[in-house]
Amino acid sequence: MFENEADPATVSAAIEGALAAKSSWESMPWQDRVAIFLKAADLVSGKYRYKLMAATMLGQARQRWRTHW
Repeated sequence: MFENEADPATVSAAIEGALAAKSSWESMPWQDRVAIFLKAADLVSGKYRYKLMAATMLGQARQRWRTHW
């Protein structure tokens, strides 16, 4: 679903979910938060790199050689 296709209930649910997670995220030690971002960076640069590049090409109408930007 794209953000322009979300109905008000979906938007409200997303906001409520983010606000509910905010306090637990803020109370998490910074080392754990860093570990989450490092894991995400590892997955994006490795296992899921080509899937993300394909999604970029489809979603933004970019050429293959420009998807790494």
